[in-house]
Amino acid sequence: MAGETANALAETHDVNPATLFAILQRAGISSRYQILTDLDVCAATMMYESGQSLSSIAKHFGVADQTVVNAFRRVGVPTRSLGTNQWSQRAASPTPR
Repeated sequence: MAGETANALAETHDVNPATLFAILQRAGISSRYQILTDLDVCAATMMYESGQSLSSIAKHFGVADQTVVNAFRRVGVPTRSLGTNQWSQRAASPTPR
């Protein structure tokens, strides 16, 4: 299974990617530490731009919030200020009549 992504291996073995990394590390197997693939980052970007929070995206991919932030920084996706999301942006906007 060399070359498989952590997400693919975790899904195959029905474990969380973080658990998988811990198992690999205990076994002395090195990893690339790129938990989110380029395709995952693309999908996460679309989710984020549609208004989803970093937390909900991280939960969707089974990774930590900071992993999503790091992936976005790696590819240059700007993030919203802390505490802003689709709901706070909608509340601040006047409702059209």
